[in-house]
Amino acid sequence: MLCQHAGIADRTIANSAAYIQAWLKQLQNNKSWIFTAAGRAQKGVDYVLGVKSEESKEGAELTCV
Repeated sequence: MLCQHAGIADRTIANSAAYIQAWLKQLQNNKSWIFTAAGRAQKGVDYVLGVKSEESKEGAELTCV
């Protein structure tokens, strides 16, 4: 999704397929990994895009007081 947002989705399709295949193997062994992986992926996207989470905003407010 980040590649689509950045306009580079067409260049990464072959790599994305291999990446997803590797994750599918891991997810077959542990179904709960999808939630961990999705959460970490979202944190990475937010970092790249400069988006601050509510959690980090609250932490910043506490340290500024």
